Amino acid sequence: MTLGLRTLKKYFGECGIPRVAWQIDPFGHSREMANLLAMMDFEALFFSRLHFLEKEVRVRNSSLEFVWDSSDDLKTNIITGAFYWDSYGPPPGFCFDRECLDEPIMDEAYLEEYNAVQRVDEFIEDVKRQALHQRTNHLMLLMGGDFQYTAANQWYTNLDKLISVVRKNKTLSAKINIFYSTPSCYLMALKETHPRLPRKLDDFFPYASGDHSYWTGFFTSRPSFKGFIRQSSALLQLVKQLQAFSMEMTNNRILRNTVALVQHHDAVTGTARENVTRDYELRLSRGWDEAEVLIVCAIFLLLLLIKLRGMRSNDRQKQFR
Repeated sequence: MTLGLRTLKKYFGECGIPRVAWQIDPFGHSREMANLLAMMDFEALFFSRLHFLEKEVRVRNSSLEFVWDSSDDLKTNIITGAFYWDSYGPPPGFCFDRECLDEPIMDEAYLEEYNAVQRVDEFIEDVKRQALHQRTNHLMLLMGGDFQYTAANQWYTNLDKLISVVRKNKTLSAKINIFYSTPSCYLMALKETHPRLPRKLDDFFPYASGDHSYWTGFFTSRPSFKGFIRQSSALLQLVKQLQAFSMEMTNNRILRNTVALVQHHDAVTGTARENVTRDYELRLSRGWDEAEVLIVCAIFLLLLLIKLRGMRSNDRQKQFR
């Protein structure tokens, strides 16, 4: 987390510091994670995966958005939202990536394939369905998915058409304002309405996507790899401490970046493909090679500093004799 925040600040400055946590694909969510985010001044958390039965209840009760009381002792809390649709993608039928087979929007009326009005009507029906389960007039519609936007022009061309057709329809545009936005902008609009949100006190574990489909195996899968990650994290902290004591500023980039990388929800969980996991292990091994050199250098510098201080101490004692 700290590495990511430093990187964002380095390249984008203060305005690049995120205030919204975007945890869309982890297989469940702990109260302690919400507590950590709240203590780091995150204002909101959005995610996709929660137990399918709890989601059904929250949809019925319009409680997909709530305040998560994340610590009894610290009294921290964070605004939290679970997505309405079954994934972190668009409403059904509105995926415009080159990997999708959904019908694109044709807004040229003279062409036989013209379908703009029909497609907008379908889209508005999806919007109305989601709006029934929201406590405010603001809706977050997610347009994208895994491995998408490799052909971004295809997405944006269709989204531009969708927005344009809605805005040109005076009846629709009087009721619906559709535009590109961000999670931070959505949060700002949500807070301005001062909604009365329900509260939650416990975890979102275990996660289940359906009957007899509990996602709990990742707590114990690939135990050796999990241990390797834990040991690598401990090694990284050792290197950082030795460098601080010895004032050695040699870069520990490989180990630092890889320890951050393997926190991915498909890495430390052990849910990645075998060849991907092997790549993680290779990167960690290279990080260990780097760390061993850094440790030797840091210890050498520490011993040298101790020796120099001892010599200075002896010189001072001679001066007072």
